[in-house]
Amino acid sequence: MEFDKSPNLKYQAVTVNSAKENCGNPQKFYIELIKAFFLQKKNAEIRKNLSCYDCKYRD
Repeated sequence: MEFDKSPNLKYQAVTVNSAKENCGNPQKFYIELIKAFFLQKKNAEIRKNLSCYDCKYRD
C-alpha cells in the first residue's frame, strides 16, 4: 500500500504499523490505516486516538 510522502502521513504510517505489530490483526490494521490516512489530524492527536482494541498494549 502506498503512502503520501508528506512527513505527517509518513509518521501516521509508522504509528499504524506499530499497532499491527502489537496485536497482529490485519483487519484492524487496515481499518486504523484508513482512519490515519483520511483524518489528517496532528501527529500527537493521531497517536493518541489510534488504538488496536484486540491488543493488550493499547494506549
